[in-house]
Amino acid sequence: MKIKLKTLSLNTYNVDNRKQYRFVDEMKNDPLVKEFVSEITDHYLIKAKNDEQIEIGSSYLVSEQKKLVGYIRLNELDVNGVLTLHYAVHPDLRKQGYGTKILVEVSDYAFKNIDRVTKIRLYIRNYNKGSIKCAEHAGFKLQKNLIEENPLVYVKTK
Repeated sequence: MKIKLKTLSLNTYNVDNRKQYRFVDEMKNDPLVKEFVSEITDHYLIKAKNDEQIEIGSSYLVSEQKKLVGYIRLNELDVNGVLTLHYAVHPDLRKQGYGTKILVEVSDYAFKNIDRVTKIRLYIRNYNKGSIKCAEHAGFKLQKNLIEENPLVYVKTK
């Protein structure tokens, strides 16, 4: 499956594709990805089906003109219409605008194409300055954090 966004594409993961396999392996072994996203990134990538629509609970590779740049996980959609996203940019491609681009294009897609999505939420550790900048540049706003040791919560409303 390939879903074209504005300039990026969301792709299902093919474990038999060496380029994709190597890319995912590099991503999931990166310390920031391990800490902030999931140690079982490939599990969620494999779970995605080759449907025409993206699926809540699955992850997708993100590419720009056949170049793999990162991944996105549509973690959950709660009863209030809040979609929680997890995302990562390959370590070699950080600080090039891909994180912001991923958040903007996936948010736009979700608001237009996924029923009930009214708000998108990100959890970001307060020391992950790169991700905070990406979220803010993509139009996410810091929500009040009631418990200090919890991650910061950034939201974007439809």
